[in-house]
Amino acid sequence: MGSQRKGCETLTDQPPQPSARDRFADRPRRLFWRFRQLIVREVLINKLIASKLVSRRSRVAVMRAWGADVAPDADILQGNTFSSNLVTFGQGSAALGSFFDNHARVTIHRRAGIGIGCTFLTRTHPVGPPERRLGHADFDLPIVIGEGTWLSAGVIVLGGVTIGEGCVIATGAVVTRDCEPNGLYGGVPAKRLRDLD
Repeated sequence: MGSQRKGCETLTDQPPQPSARDRFADRPRRLFWRFRQLIVREVLINKLIASKLVSRRSRVAVMRAWGADVAPDADILQGNTFSSNLVTFGQGSAALGSFFDNHARVTIHRRAGIGIGCTFLTRTHPVGPPERRLGHADFDLPIVIGEGTWLSAGVIVLGGVTIGEGCVIATGAVVTRDCEPNGLYGGVPAKRLRDLD
């Protein structure tokens, strides 16, 4: 039941379904854009811009043009690898040589520091039946790193985790649950070791 007036749409109007011929004709264009996105991410962002030859200012400018939410004074150093532009770097935040599997947004708040070799895994799978434990459906959960937090080298953060402000995460920790503010966390899985002033 659509509206009788030309040019007007109502909530009950259904968009016209493209024919099989139209879908087939549009396929090269869709493939071209996917290929273009892949080239931009893998060559420009993860190889050229991630190299030591590029200045911090240039790296930030290119990431912003790519669509990442990066503060102008963020210190995005060499060697970082990104799966998408779903990343936020707050003012004065820093990251060096880390892997962002950011199919969901990874938010690094102001003055947070990310040590070398950290890994952010936003994508996960359900546990499947005994014949194939890797479930079929992917789901993506965001990660939030609080203001002033420091992640030491080699920390792994799983999707759905929020690390509170002022935390320190010890080298090699695997963060599987939220971390309360102003604490030292370490271990596999990471546990609060002590309070910080």
